Amino acid sequence: MWECPVVVGQRIEDVLQLDAPAIIAGAAMLGDTNPLHSDAAVARASRFGSLIACGPHAAGLHACMLPTYVTGLGHGVVGVEFTLHYRKPILPDVPYVMWWEVATTEPRGRHWHVEWIGAVGVGDAESITATGSVLILETRRHRPESVTRLTADARPCETIGAMTVYRIRFEGPAALAVHVATEVADADGVELISSKPVSILDDKTVRLDVSVEGERDDVTHAVAAIRGGMPKGASIEIVHD
Repeated sequence: MWECPVVVGQRIEDVLQLDAPAIIAGAAMLGDTNPLHSDAAVARASRFGSLIACGPHAAGLHACMLPTYVTGLGHGVVGVEFTLHYRKPILPDVPYVMWWEVATTEPRGRHWHVEWIGAVGVGDAESITATGSVLILETRRHRPESVTRLTADARPCETIGAMTVYRIRFEGPAALAVHVATEVADADGVELISSKPVSILDDKTVRLDVSVEGERDDVTHAVAAIRGGMPKGASIEIVHD
């Protein structure tokens, strides 16, 4: 097993400081119409005395520290689970410290499952407390630069050097997308190369493309196993160009 790139007790930090326009824009992007995030007059008359950031906006910036850090180490990563508690509001123009600390590391197949604890706050006053778990993916082997596209009726979507690459497309609930990517990464004989959302079909449904390396039978078996446990209305297929 390769060495996990993070160790228990390791801590990462960043600063979160949102001005009023950023708070308003964040709420608008997330579709949060609470006037506490967008109407300065209403917010000033509230018990907070000013605009406050939309919770998922601040929590999302905090959570994104983990994939940003791990990919900076040269590894792929997928989120598994996050939990959070809102303790105090995030106010405009205040520099908050965002931090995460590694709680546990555990091998999962060819990858590492890492649990983190974290918070956002000023001094001892915590505005957000959180836990997060991610799957740090095994570094891909070196790939030659040459890429040969196969015909449209072929199963693989491409070959890269000696590798056979398949693209798996999932359509279904957004909450299930991370689970699908994790199941693919854990499948026997299959190596996850990338996972990225293609489009948001509506407010509850996403389309996700997952690229993997592996033997045809292993990839087909992995897809069939995941499909068998999916709810009605969701789909997962091997696709090609």
